[in-house]
Amino acid sequence: MSVQRYAAASTVIRDDNKGEELLWITGGDNGAGWLKTSEFISLKSGSNAGPILPKSTRNHCLAKIADAPIVMMTPGLNWGRKLQLETYFFDLETRVWSLGKPLLLGKHRCSCGSLIQTGNGGGWIAVAAGGQVFQRDNMPGTVNKITTNMVNLMFSVAGVRAEDLEWTSGPALPTLAVHHASATSKLFDKFLVIGSETDVSDSLYTLTCPSDGQQCQWTTMDQTLTEGRYGHLVFIMTNSEFECFK
Repeated sequence: MSVQRYAAASTVIRDDNKGEELLWITGGDNGAGWLKTSEFISLKSGSNAGPILPKSTRNHCLAKIADAPIVMMTPGLNWGRKLQLETYFFDLETRVWSLGKPLLLGKHRCSCGSLIQTGNGGGWIAVAAGGQVFQRDNMPGTVNKITTNMVNLMFSVAGVRAEDLEWTSGPALPTLAVHHASATSKLFDKFLVIGSETDVSDSLYTLTCPSDGQQCQWTTMDQTLTEGRYGHLVFIMTNSEFECFK
C-alpha cells in the first residue's frame, strides 16, 4: 500500500478501461489519525491513488452492489470516536460520491454487502448486518459497547437512485455479531455472515430473499469453521480458481 493503515475497508471492483480487477482500500487509521484517502491495488501496476472519501473514517464497511455500477460505504467511527449513521454511494461510472439515507442505528464493525432478489425482476438488496453500538453510562467518560444482531436492508426501485432509497429493518441475525466477515455468493442469491468476536464464533449464516422483504430469512449452515475467529477476511472463489491438496 502507499500508506500504512489498519481498520480500513476494501472491496474488489472491475476497471473495464484496463481490463482488470482492482482491490479498493479505503480509510482506516495510520496511528496518527483517521484517514480520508483511498487507493487501488493492481496486480499489474501496484498501488494507485483512489478517490478521496466524503469523511475520515475507520471500522466502516465497503461493498460493491451486486451487478450495479455502485459501491456502498456504511458507517464507522469518525475522528471524535463518534458512531456515524451516514451511508454513501460511489458511482463507478461518474466517479462521484453521493450521501445516502442514514442507517436506522449508528454502529461500527458491521458487515455489508448485497444480493439479488429473485422474483423481483432482478432488483438488488443492500445489507448491513450486526455491528457494535455505544451506550454512555451515567458515570462521566464511561461508554458501554453493545453488540447487536440488527439487520438493515435497502431494496432497489427501478428509476430511483441508490442515495434516495430508505433503509428498513430486516430479519435479525440468529446471533449477536461484531468484527465478523461477510460475502455474497457468485450468483448474488445468498449473503453470508461468517464468524464473530462474540464467543469467537465458528458459525456460518446465509440470508436469502426469495420474493419480498417479509420473506428474507437467515439460515444457520450445518457447516462450521474449523476454529472460531473474528477480524478475518472472506471472499468467494470457484473450484476453477484454486486447487485443494490434502
